[in-house]
Formats: sequence, C-alpha cells, structure tokens
Amino acid sequence: MKGGSIRIFYRGSDCAPDRFIDALKFEFLKQPTAIPPVWVRLDREIYSVRYLANLEEELARLFDFPVGEVPSSSHCAKVQIASGNTSGAESTTNVQDVSITQNFFDGLGSDNVAVGRRLEKWLPKALSGKLDGGTVLILLNDGLHKDQTDFWRYLWRNVLIKFLDRGLIFVHMCDLNLEDGIHDLAPRDAIEFFLDPIFDESSKVNAIEDIAVFLSGNVKGMDVEAATWVAKHIVAREATVRNIHASISTEYLRKISE
Repeated sequence: MKGGSIRIFYRGSDCAPDRFIDALKFEFLKQPTAIPPVWVRLDREIYSVRYLANLEEELARLFDFPVGEVPSSSHCAKVQIASGNTSGAESTTNVQDVSITQNFFDGLGSDNVAVGRRLEKWLPKALSGKLDGGTVLILLNDGLHKDQTDFWRYLWRNVLIKFLDRGLIFVHMCDLNLEDGIHDLAPRDAIEFFLDPIFDESSKVNAIEDIAVFLSGNVKGMDVEAATWVAKHIVAREATVRNIHASISTEYLRKISE
C-alpha cells in the first residue's frame, strides 16, 4: 500500500472529528493484509497517550519487537505529545491497537532526548517488519504547539518521516479553531481534506443512504423503506454533522428498546 501524509482540517466538534476518526479506524483495521494492520492514535485527551512516557515499552509491544527490559519509574513526566479529542473512547481490541501508557524511563536517564535516540535505533526495524506485508497508520489529533513539539522532534523528524515512501500512513488532524496553526515541523506536502460542519445537498443524499443501511441492518423489523424515512427525517431536522450523529444514536437506542 502506498503511504504518505494526510491532513484533515475541521472547526471544532460540530464537524464530528471523533466520529470521523472512529470510521477511519474501522475501515483501516478491516483491510485484508498479510499481517494485521497497525493503528496508532496519539491524543492528549485520551489519558493513556497524553505523555511522552513509557513510549518505548508500549511501541515494542505494539510492533512485537524484542527490545529487552525497559525500567520505568513511578513519577510522571509532563511532556504532552497530542491533544484535541474529547471522547476518550479508545479501546484495545488486539495487540495491533495501541494504548500508550504513562511513566518515564529511568533507564534512559529520564529525558526525552534519550528516549528519542533509543527509539531511533530500533523503531525503524520494527516499522520495516510491519510494513513488509502489512500497513501502519499513525494518527495525531490536534493540539497546541507546546503540547506536540516532542512528537514532531523525536518521533516524526527522526523516524516516521523516513517511512512515508515505504507505506506508512500519517494522518494529522488540525482544528482550525486553535490559533497555533500548523506546527513548524509538520509535513507541508500533505494531501489535505476538510470536514464540513454541515452537509451540502450531495452529502445529504449519501448520508441518508448510509443511515438507512445502518438502521435497516441493525434494528430488528425495520426494512429499508422505513429506515430511509427515519434517515430523511434526521438529516432534515439536524443542522450539524455532530447533531446528526447524536440523533442516529438516539434513534437506534430507541428502536432497539421498543
């Protein structure tokens, strides 16, 4: 699979970025590859990935790469690497689905330079192993520059950027409501897309079809015609993409409880 950088722009929660990420993850992980695809989400609002700590140990587990025992301490290093999401809904579904825990590496001298140097030594080999017959996607949710500098400095610049032409997919979520703009170390040649907070007429048609398929396939006794009627009502009533998602959930829960 061809790799590269993708930048997704949006303006706050009305664009439903959390739902977009969930849908992207679902589609990515179901790919028929020789080895399971690897999904990594870095997000400040998900507690387990808030700090650049114990990162080597967790990435070693994720990539199933034996780097040996990595001692860690109980103190927490307040170095934030990502921010932006509020759902906190990340879950570990298998060994390929990462949750990066906290605590720092005393064995590395408890500084980020040492962590970066050590990752630079073994992570390229681990990435090569997973990209040979599989694919890897790393998603960075948006945040303030000061919260993300360590990601760009130690992971992106020293390791990840070198694997884009080997099949690595990097997705950078950018909230235009934040005033920092794009980080100086972020890729400038990324393919760019925009999440709109409202549907245009063409998108409404697609949304109605998707909602109808979901409801008819998941609500017992609801045929496509009835599901389409409900879908049209939801899309016509709600003003934003976020509210449409909320209405779908409400309607689904109401129908299955009848």
